[in-house]
Amino acid sequence: MIEQPELQVYIKDFGKADDRCFVVEIKEKIVGAVWGRIMNAYGHIDDETSSFAMSLYEEYRNLGIDAATVDKGNRRNRYHIKIG
Repeated sequence: MIEQPELQVYIKDFGKADDRCFVVEIKEKIVGAVWGRIMNAYGHIDDETSSFAMSLYEEYRNLGIDAATVDKGNRRNRYHIKIG
């Protein structure tokens, strides 16, 4: 699925100065990632506002990991939001 041309905007040339990424780890295994970057994709607002994307391996979907990762109440998320 990630090979589809219309999805390349989310990953192509990732690592620019404004790109941000956090990985989701379970038992020392990376099972997904959450990232933000300025990109001209669906929902693009302007060149100052990052777009948000998330991906989890299929076997880790529908377990609440996605909600826990972005929940403002999550203490770790508050820390990450504060530091950028």
